Amino acid sequence: MFGQGRPASPIVAVADARSEPVLLVSMRRDLRLCLRDGLTAAGFIVDAQASGVGGLSALREAQPPYGWLVCDLVMHGMIDGGRLAYEYRFQRPQRRALLLCKAMQGPPPPEGEYVEPEPGAVAAAIARMASEETGLDGVLKLCFR
Repeated sequence: MFGQGRPASPIVAVADARSEPVLLVSMRRDLRLCLRDGLTAAGFIVDAQASGVGGLSALREAQPPYGWLVCDLVMHGMIDGGRLAYEYRFQRPQRRALLLCKAMQGPPPPEGEYVEPEPGAVAAAIARMASEETGLDGVLKLCFR
């Protein structure tokens, strides 16, 4: 899911991942609060924004830049996850964004393809991204029941 790179030591990757702040952007309040609280409890410093516009403003104003971007892929308005990821890569070309893709309606998705929207899955995805050497953004598929 996150490319083929040379993994670093998992312990080093997690420690490195937690040493830089995360910008979390999600229009879903319940998801935003759940992930913010869980990532904070896991040792991450998290700035949570409710919209693409708020996320873009935070990205542009942050000094030093955010270490990680976790955001909804699809958001209302002119600023979506793709635009935020583009801006983020402009500031941090060596880093990738983690885009949240959400399935909320219809039949249950195939087992193993989507994960429950919980902080552990996001923290693990950030740690995987920190341990890989690839220029691809990560996509975490979330299933809401």
